[in-house]
Amino acid sequence: MASIPTTVVFDVSGHGFGHLGQVAPVIQALRQQYPQSRIVLRSAHPAPLLRDFLDCDVVLAPPPHEATMVMHGPTSVDAVRSAEAHRQVCEHWEEHVAREAERLAGFGPAILVSDVCYLSLGAAKQLGIPAVALCSLNWGDIVRAYCGSDQGTSTVLDTIDTTYAAADLFLQVEPHMPMERLPNRRPIGPLARIGRARRGEVAAA
Repeated sequence: MASIPTTVVFDVSGHGFGHLGQVAPVIQALRQQYPQSRIVLRSAHPAPLLRDFLDCDVVLAPPPHEATMVMHGPTSVDAVRSAEAHRQVCEHWEEHVAREAERLAGFGPAILVSDVCYLSLGAAKQLGIPAVALCSLNWGDIVRAYCGSDQGTSTVLDTIDTTYAAADLFLQVEPHMPMERLPNRRPIGPLARIGRARRGEVAAA
């Protein structure tokens, strides 16, 4: 009887391209080393973009619910709306975790890797599935920096910090935030796609 492929679920934030840029080489390496594994990628990014970043076979699925930062352009953060987005998740935490745990369980994963949705880490914890956070930042420290003075943010930060700290590991991709509140942090080197030599194409353009 053929063995059942191990399923690895990757949750990749749709907040910019940096999260996908970090995870893509990890998925590529996993596929090369374990070709029989089943890799599920959940992200808000459109499928054509995900396929462009990943030159390997993966199962694409809708992302978990995620609060990030509400932006007005690439450098302008709406602190009030961002704080409210995280508050909506954390004030209904058990309900959100239960819903995401049910969705995650449907894939039968052996492990979850999150860059860097804390809700899916909470869902994995509830299911007893090993979970690894992988990112150069975390939403707790980002919210603390931009929304720390907002009323009611303290409870939100407690939930976020506790959830990240409960992951089996938080792999800090260099360059990274200090994340001193997370006892499970482990610094690692930079992650990025390897470019292709395209001198001829450029010269001919």
